[in-house]
Amino acid sequence: MRDKIDASFAMLYPDVDPGTPLPPSTWERVAVSLSSGVLFFGVAAGDLIIAGVGLFLVLVATVMPTQRADRRTRNEARARFPQVPWAEKDVSHQYEPATVIGVTWAAIAIVAVLALLLVPAKFSLLAAGVCGVAAAVIMWFVPGIHPSRQPEILGYEYEDDSLDAPRDVEETATFSRVEQ
Repeated sequence: MRDKIDASFAMLYPDVDPGTPLPPSTWERVAVSLSSGVLFFGVAAGDLIIAGVGLFLVLVATVMPTQRADRRTRNEARARFPQVPWAEKDVSHQYEPATVIGVTWAAIAIVAVLALLLVPAKFSLLAAGVCGVAAAVIMWFVPGIHPSRQPEILGYEYEDDSLDAPRDVEETATFSRVEQ
């Protein structure tokens, strides 16, 4: 049964490596960082329009990466072949990236609200700028988004090495065009 599953997986998804997770690209990280900075600048300044624009940008920055073809293909493969040992299942449980990102967001939000409430009016723009820049820098380096801070894979080894799916264009089969 395992051989049939492996053969089906290799035939349907030759370019998907289940042992290598897809880290966020640089542009995805830039989008999340800058949109977070705009959002928390708006919160710290008490400006609902800027905070609303920042919230919209955060939503766009988190939804758009799911539209990339390689992520959609990988998600489809994970849905169709859940029994394959996916790297996402085998990450170290030192920390859960979603939890770390959520706690980081909560801490930044608390600081931004405190800046809004406690900083005198003549320094509010400066405090909002510091909160926005700090939020962008923190989100750039937060584990789960920053590639060097990704959880490490725990001894991933695929049990069946007979899965010799072609990985290069030169190794793939070419078929001549059939004229009718």
